[in-house]
Amino acid sequence: MDSTLAYLEVQAAMSPWSGPPSNYKWTRATLHRGKHDLGFKCKAGPHHHDVAREKRTVIAQRESFIEKLRAYRESGRTIYDTDETWAKNSTTPRRTWADGGLKAQLDLPSGKGARIIIARVGSRETGLVADAGLVFVGKKKSGDYHGEMNSDLWLKWLEQTVLPKIRGGVLVVDRAPYHMKLTAETRPASSKMRKADLADWLESQDAVPDGWPTTWRQSMTVKQMYEQASNNRPTPRFLVQDLAEKFGVSVLLSPVAHPELNPVEMVWRTVKVALRKCNVSFFLARLEELAAVEFAKVSAGKVEKRLDEQAIELEEAEGDGVN
Repeated sequence: MDSTLAYLEVQAAMSPWSGPPSNYKWTRATLHRGKHDLGFKCKAGPHHHDVAREKRTVIAQRESFIEKLRAYRESGRTIYDTDETWAKNSTTPRRTWADGGLKAQLDLPSGKGARIIIARVGSRETGLVADAGLVFVGKKKSGDYHGEMNSDLWLKWLEQTVLPKIRGGVLVVDRAPYHMKLTAETRPASSKMRKADLADWLESQDAVPDGWPTTWRQSMTVKQMYEQASNNRPTPRFLVQDLAEKFGVSVLLSPVAHPELNPVEMVWRTVKVALRKCNVSFFLARLEELAAVEFAKVSAGKVEKRLDEQAIELEEAEGDGVN
């Protein structure tokens, strides 16, 4: 309340009104109605995804993604979505029936507990691709599970397990750092490079200006070289694109902060709810078995239903600044 009145006082001070301030005393109810009349609502602040979606770069990513996705579908290409998630051995229902006794709740493991990292791929036609999952025990017990993954592990999984099974399709991946590792040829110059390395980079990119003297390696400064490198950044090309190309697979990058455009998110939600209900032993080995059982229940029909919902979301997303 005090902060709102202070805000109104500041706004009044900034207005062109030059007369004495009003002595009118606002009641809480009057101020509440006034703010509602002005279109304000008292609610939690925007989620970080909502904020990110308003950025021009993200809007451009979304528009490009929707356009390419529709083009691939119209051409008859199979769209495969992939993502990673995690499950802890202490996974259990948040609520349970109890009679008020002290033994009404299961004995959970002490500490933060261990977890498994899971990666799957699926499509409208096939559901989850058979025998194409990645499951491993995480070494960390806290923090973002993305820290457990790395480009080498992810690319190895794609090459050996996924891409041979989805030849000719389109693989949709999000913009996690390990998904977007650049090829050596398209890696931009770094400001931390030594002078000799900057010179080598300029030559490898054929970015040495014609007007520079033949002794440019010695006469040009590091700052001048880096400015020239920054003005000649190569078009990004990612390792996953080169790898997928060997199998006739196209890679489509989903926009930042748009998990609702990935049907696999629906699979995670379905499986995790089931794990909460049936995980009673809290052993990682048992958790892996239960996860395999629940993933096997995910049919193409369920993915189809989610994609039908996604089609509506795509219509609503097109042209909007915020989804």
